[in-house]
Amino acid sequence: AVVSAPAAAAAAATGEAPAGEAAAGEAAKAPEEAKAPEEAKAPEEEEAEGCLGRILKTKVTLLCVLVIAGAFLLQVQATPGKWIPQYPFGDSVFLAHGGYLYSAVRDAGEWWRFLSGVFIARHGLSALVGVYLLFEMGGSMERILGSLRTIPLILIAGIGGMAIAELFMYKAPTSGPFVVGFALLGAIPGVLLGITGSVKRTFEQPAARSAAFFSLLWIGFYYFLSAQFNMQMNFAGLIGGVLCAFVAGFALGLSRRDLVPGLVALALTVMATGFLVSKVVQNQIWEDGKFTDRPRPAGSSKPRQGPSKATTKKLADKTRADAEKVLDVFGKLPYYPERGEAGLDNDQRADVTAVLKDLDDVADGTSMVEMQVEDLRVRANLLLGRGLQALKLAADLSDHTPTPPNRALHGISLYASRRFEKALEIFQSLLGKTRTDTMMPEVHYYAANCLFQLGREEEAFQAWDAYLAIVDGKPAPAWRESFVDRAKVQLGR
Repeated sequence: AVVSAPAAAAAAATGEAPAGEAAAGEAAKAPEEAKAPEEAKAPEEEEAEGCLGRILKTKVTLLCVLVIAGAFLLQVQATPGKWIPQYPFGDSVFLAHGGYLYSAVRDAGEWWRFLSGVFIARHGLSALVGVYLLFEMGGSMERILGSLRTIPLILIAGIGGMAIAELFMYKAPTSGPFVVGFALLGAIPGVLLGITGSVKRTFEQPAARSAAFFSLLWIGFYYFLSAQFNMQMNFAGLIGGVLCAFVAGFALGLSRRDLVPGLVALALTVMATGFLVSKVVQNQIWEDGKFTDRPRPAGSSKPRQGPSKATTKKLADKTRADAEKVLDVFGKLPYYPERGEAGLDNDQRADVTAVLKDLDDVADGTSMVEMQVEDLRVRANLLLGRGLQALKLAADLSDHTPTPPNRALHGISLYASRRFEKALEIFQSLLGKTRTDTMMPEVHYYAANCLFQLGREEEAFQAWDAYLAIVDGKPAPAWRESFVDRAKVQLGR
């Protein structure tokens, strides 16, 4: 019921319903206006062709649906432990499959995630909405524009919407498939305007009026949820996606009527989208009517005025003691599960999440040097699969307090973020030291994993052997069993 009207509007615009036939009739009145798409057929031919035949002719839409669904299933399969539908995927899993997170753009310059992120859903709802709306409306758009023109429409809508979301509402999360699905509502009137060349004739069509109505309805609904219930709804991304899809749809529709002006309009739209992405990559946001620097996350900004140092230190010590009771169960250097391995169970995840919240509350707005809880925040984030949060905290911690344990946590965070070469450099700098072998033998294990990921298998086998030689035959805590078992599996023992 949510999208039935927009889906019907899109179908009408293709000539499959009376409204579409009316639009085609209007477009045929002047010789310079667009002709019916080559793919369009008479209704009786469409009926004979069947639903499956029409679906197969919308190749780009079908491919997008399969990519979104396939990437979602791969993330479910790679999620350590039991996947919970209402929870987002962990950062490490999400990023490993090409998902978009601003922290990856900020810390690693991975701007290409704007492109891949269009098709990678962060959670089940995003995948469901994206697949359904693309399937309902994308095929109709593709039959109007043709497959070649549908590609830039989807990419511009998704990338532009995600960039606008970061520029205008950077604190609220956004998801590419979700943005693209709703953006197609804006594409309908844009395409019709480009084909007909008349605002009046465009909005005389039920297709355009219906799309405009549902765009305003759902953007208003998300604004209401965000304002009244303090829910993290990035309606700026939805507005941005709809606007980008409208502009791109107009340019592509115009190219059906007049090729050269349409291509010029499309080029300008691509340049504008690139400009928005460049501002995000440059750590900019739109605030108070101008572009300004984006605030740094907590833990990397200057300390704010707060309680006295003695009071803060006392609170930190108590919080640390309580947190260690939970986190030490998993070891000083947490085991980071490989793909397909079970991670925390639901009870353990709840305990670690509660501990991390307490640690974040204590550390918020204060200097990490004063707080002395950042190593615990790194460990908790790693256990929860939040590799990028762990990496940012661990990098700052290692810079300020470069002790071997802190540097080892930095290395594990790099490993969790799949930056194996940098992680290996840290691990190798710690090897060969007595403290490492006695207090942190797991450094050998992680060094072996990095070597293996980099294709240096013989060296990896030697590192796993070295790890087992240190820990085998000695009393071992329960958390070490995961490391030992995995090393033995890798060595075929």
